[in-house]
Amino acid sequence: MARMVNSHGMKWFYDVLPDVEPLLETALESLAWAHLTDANLPRPRPQEWVRGASGRSYRADFLIGDRVILECDGAVKYSDQTPWQEKQRQSDLEAAGYWVVRCTWEEVIHRPHEVISRITRGLSRCT
Repeated sequence: MARMVNSHGMKWFYDVLPDVEPLLETALESLAWAHLTDANLPRPRPQEWVRGASGRSYRADFLIGDRVILECDGAVKYSDQTPWQEKQRQSDLEAAGYWVVRCTWEEVIHRPHEVISRITRGLSRCT
C-alpha cells in the first residue's frame, strides 16, 4: 500500500498507520478506538483475554492498563448472551479486581469525554 500512495499522502499514511488496529470487530469499537487512542490513556489492547475470580476466561473489548476493561455495548450485544449472563460475567471480573466500564453508541458519538472520564477514574482506583 505504501508504494501506491503519492509523496503528499505518505505523511498522512505514516501518521495514521500506528493507529490502524485489525482486531476491532464493530463500528462502535472502531469509534471508541479513535477516542481512546486520542486520549491521554495507556494504549488500549483490543480483544484481550482476561480471567475472572472464578477462573473463567473472557474476552474484553478493550483492556486499558492492567485492570480497566471497556465494553462497547452495541445493539446486538446480547445476541448470544442474556443480560443476566453479562451481569454475572461483569461481577466475576470485578471480583478479580477489574474495573469494568461500559459504553453505548450514543455515549461514544455524543459524550466520549464521559467514557474517557470513567476509564480515567478506573485507572486511578486500580493502581
